[in-house]
Amino acid sequence: MPQTLAGYAQLHLSLGDEIAFVYRRGFRTHRWTYKQVGRLACCFARELERRKIGKGDRVMLWGENSAEWVAAFFGCMLRGAVAVPMDKIAAPGFAQRVASDVDAKLYVGSASLAEHAKGIPWIELEGLHDSINDDCGPYAPVEITRDDPAQIIFTSGTTADPRGVVLTHGNILTSVDPIEREIPKYLKYERIFHPIRFLHMLPLSHVFGQTMGMFIPPVIAGTVFFQDSFKPSDVIDTITSKVVLILGRFTLERKTILDALREELRKYNYLPIVFYFDKPASRDLTETVITLAHLSRFIIVDLTDPSSAPHEVATIIPQCVVPVQPLLSLQPLIVDEKEVERREYAMFQDLRRWYSWVLPTFRYQDTADVLASLKEKVIDPAELKVKELVQQK
Repeated sequence: MPQTLAGYAQLHLSLGDEIAFVYRRGFRTHRWTYKQVGRLACCFARELERRKIGKGDRVMLWGENSAEWVAAFFGCMLRGAVAVPMDKIAAPGFAQRVASDVDAKLYVGSASLAEHAKGIPWIELEGLHDSINDDCGPYAPVEITRDDPAQIIFTSGTTADPRGVVLTHGNILTSVDPIEREIPKYLKYERIFHPIRFLHMLPLSHVFGQTMGMFIPPVIAGTVFFQDSFKPSDVIDTITSKVVLILGRFTLERKTILDALREELRKYNYLPIVFYFDKPASRDLTETVITLAHLSRFIIVDLTDPSSAPHEVATIIPQCVVPVQPLLSLQPLIVDEKEVERREYAMFQDLRRWYSWVLPTFRYQDTADVLASLKEKVIDPAELKVKELVQQK
């Protein structure tokens, strides 16, 4: 666990290509890996050094939640600078008063707010990645301790004059340390749902918003989804629109297919949740799988193993009007030293006749075949069925 917040940049780099943040900006969905955030934090620290902004200097962060916001914050920590977060919706006059009170040396903020800088240097938040070379290598943090100030959080000023609260590195990490110590006990369960997703609806200018958006997720390599709309329909859409449930019993030899399928789905901006059963699921686990099925965009079921989750599948399909895409390997089954063609179990054929959301089985040769045909044979048919089911409602 990092001893100061400066250590979070290195922690992000160590997590590599795990997805850290997902959010919409305009009509585009942005996905950032931990490595990308860590690199940008290091490069932003170098930019601060170039501007002669160092330990104890104040930097205003004023804009919407984003990976760039997080990178700028941790870049400040690497330089020993003190971050001064502002809610995006803060009144310009309030932000200007705060900047004056703390003698801010720099603004990092949304482009739409740049006109309110009043002579203080400004770096556009949305363009941070483009304006700074993100391949500048690791940055050695300046010498700081847990007693050094990390940020100044200001009250809103709605009921009295705004007041700044100085939080040290130790103040913030005190809330994270107990979780970091206890979380290893539960990591064996985390593998089922990896990565854990955090639906984040608080501004990063709030301490709790930072804790659940910046400090806790890296401990378990979780993925944070920044949600900027509070409309119930938009929240539900965020939760359900990208989840893909994958069911099956995968032997150690075939687990490579599972891992490759999960990684490939992520490239298409889906959130794969994998359940592989070593034995028939308990009632509690079956109910959990049914709940996840209701939240899924579509379901992938691997039928290659003759005993592949027949109980779970037979329970889920009648209850969940969600497209189900079966997979079946073309590799023959060896029985009594003879090659036997793999087939769907009999009940599954009945399920396809009874429920229109069960799609034709995709038969594949090997892992390479699954990945090469994923969009054409799995994603496109499932998405087409999604639209058909929506129109029938």
